[in-house]
Amino acid sequence: MTDHLHPTLEGQLLIGKLFYEQIANLKLLPQITPQYPFEKQDSITRSNFFFSELDSLIANYRIKILKNDWPYKKTKKKLDYKEILRPLTFIDSMAYRVVANNLSWAEAQDITARHFLSAGDIKKFVNHIGSLIYQYSYINDNYKLLEALTIDFLKTNKFDDALKILTLHYNLRPNAFCTKWIGQIKLSKGDIKESIKYLEESFSYDANDQQVIYNLSGAYALNKEYDKAIKYAEMLLRINPEYPGLQNLYFQLINNRKNLKA
Repeated sequence: MTDHLHPTLEGQLLIGKLFYEQIANLKLLPQITPQYPFEKQDSITRSNFFFSELDSLIANYRIKILKNDWPYKKTKKKLDYKEILRPLTFIDSMAYRVVANNLSWAEAQDITARHFLSAGDIKKFVNHIGSLIYQYSYINDNYKLLEALTIDFLKTNKFDDALKILTLHYNLRPNAFCTKWIGQIKLSKGDIKESIKYLEESFSYDANDQQVIYNLSGAYALNKEYDKAIKYAEMLLRINPEYPGLQNLYFQLINNRKNLKA
């Protein structure tokens, strides 16, 4: 903390932890065995906390401004914002404009996210757009942006970049789209069990997606769970018997199951 009124990010996290511990000590929580012990809950909260590089800069700038005044400065002479902050980079300038009340926090996050997207820095794009969406989770256009970007990356075979976007989408608002494509990318990378997990979740959102049903059949086949693979193949046969590759897959599955039982 810089003083009793202005905790840093770490200070805020510690205050939250103290509140939780006291609530638990007073037995104000439901008296059930938690899924995770408290320390695990705390680490999960910290790892999933959306706090961007811009957020950190804004906080640091505000602390610098606070320390330019009483009780840190005893004289009446104060330095100008630019003398204190000295923005040099693009993101510095965004933080400066927020602190100087020339730009709202949301506008700055959006501009910064799109700046990094244009520069091809997907990790920093995710860092900033994630912070923005987490704060304003009800704005559907932001999710549409993530889905449009995913499609663009998939079309150009940039699967790792697509997966970063999809993982953000999943952490913020899981749906049929992001679970489907995470599952398909996992399948293409040979991560069969994870693929099945996400494809099954996608199927739970939309049981009519033929591509998901076909890939579930294929994923279970690769995992040698032929009964489940056949179940999904037969489901798709009823919906669309002309689905590309389905007839061949189905006959292979029937033969594999026969050979397994022979």
